[in-house]
Amino acid sequence: MSTNGVTPNIFNIKIIVAIGSALLAFAAFTISYDAMSKLAKFYSIEPAGIFPLIIDGVLLLALIWRMTDINTFYAQLTMFSYIMISMVLNYYANPSISGGLIAMLAPFSLFVTSEICASIYLNKSTTIINKPKKSPLRNERGQFISTKQ
Repeated sequence: MSTNGVTPNIFNIKIIVAIGSALLAFAAFTISYDAMSKLAKFYSIEPAGIFPLIIDGVLLLALIWRMTDINTFYAQLTMFSYIMISMVLNYYANPSISGGLIAMLAPFSLFVTSEICASIYLNKSTTIINKPKKSPLRNERGQFISTKQ
């Protein structure tokens, strides 16, 4: 509960976080796509525009797989493996070391934001407000009930 006695609507907060995560994931995908397509052009891989979709497309499929809540370990392992591949390719797509390190952040951000979206979709995210649960020793407000007579 907040200090003014009004509890924020967790559903609205989750929607805002999900939309923000989706927008950041799209931005990260765009940066990663650009870097990998430049790398494909440099090494004469044609069509260069499809090459990044092979790597990042698997990430999208793994995210959908993760959201089914079936074998999430293997879905996360697949996502992590392809994120690592994407990070390495993004690094080598830039001529400078610092540029490569910065470019590696895009796939990592894609992984983090997709995990946020999956957690919200599966309703496994931690809530902002930890509301005490009613139990035999607590009342509706979460206060301990005295058992002494």
